[in-house]
Amino acid sequence: MIAKAYLALAGMCLLAACGTPPRDVKLAGLDLGQPAVLEKLKEGLSPGEGTALITYAAFHWPGSKNYCGRPAFAQDIEPKTIGEAIDRTIAFETALTRKRMAEAKHATPASERAQQDKQLIDRFDDLTLRRDMILSRQGGRTDRAKELRKIEQQIESVRLERAKLARLPS
Repeated sequence: MIAKAYLALAGMCLLAACGTPPRDVKLAGLDLGQPAVLEKLKEGLSPGEGTALITYAAFHWPGSKNYCGRPAFAQDIEPKTIGEAIDRTIAFETALTRKRMAEAKHATPASERAQQDKQLIDRFDDLTLRRDMILSRQGGRTDRAKELRKIEQQIESVRLERAKLARLPS
């Protein structure tokens, strides 16, 4: 932990000392998981670029604990500089927003119901798994009976929601 803090501080000093514009700073060796590094880099950026940098660091930078698992960039080539990361992130997020808007525009009542049903099925599966795990650990004991009753009520609620959804006209 202390080593990471020193590394972040060293990175900030390097950035401040060399006077390189933030967009030209090389990504290699930067720990974008350190808030202090991101704050220092954001100082020379516009608000929109700062937001894109944070998005890159949070979701598209392979060192992030929230890394989406796939590069947001053409041909899976990672950007070399902060500017490249910002530009590619803005392009990726813009394309993603357009895609989602187009999908929403073309949604039909049947596709919306199918999506709702899928969410209900996922919820049902999660609740059933939780219930079964508790029961398998409990054996004959009932010290979690209140929790089990609540889960059973939630399962029944999901069943009723799915039944209502199935009765809607096509």
